[in-house]
Amino acid sequence: MVERLNDKSGVLDIKTIFAIIVLTGLVLLCSGERISAHSLGESFEAVAGAYLIDVGYDPASFEAGFTNRFEFELWDALAEADDYDTRAPALYDLVWVRVLRDKRVQLATGIAKPPYGPVTLLYTFSEPGEYVLSVSYRRGDDTIAEKEFPFFVSQGRSSSSVLTPSILWLCTGVVIGVLLSKVAKRYRIG
Repeated sequence: MVERLNDKSGVLDIKTIFAIIVLTGLVLLCSGERISAHSLGESFEAVAGAYLIDVGYDPASFEAGFTNRFEFELWDALAEADDYDTRAPALYDLVWVRVLRDKRVQLATGIAKPPYGPVTLLYTFSEPGEYVLSVSYRRGDDTIAEKEFPFFVSQGRSSSSVLTPSILWLCTGVVIGVLLSKVAKRYRIG
């Protein structure tokens, strides 16, 4: 295969393949989609006993029909720093999450804390209105911290704007597929 890459008979060389990969990465990074909720978005914060409950969310505003990402963290509130890099994370096993609208449960679920990375939840609000996010951090059978956060979900944008990111991803996938099929044809043996 290396011999065919060095051949100047119209076959893509390593520099061209590298350029395609870099450009594809740039398109994906510049597509406007946010990747992380907590490090880039807003957050609900409240002290509950010896803990600081920290629920990050993204995007920064809630709209009906759009998916929001929530990231659940629990910190030692007795730590002095406001900087999350130096704050001590609290130990917990599970976050019990409820989403309520007009005092009616829309979602109730337990999310186990993974060994690595944040505890996350993706949720799409079906209707605008007043909501409450209720979080309860558990260690074994004990509830160690809990809090409710009221917020408002606004009417979503028109359905045509909902499709825009999906169409962008579809077009990106088609372009990548076409390029990869051309590369595969040129390297086909036989």
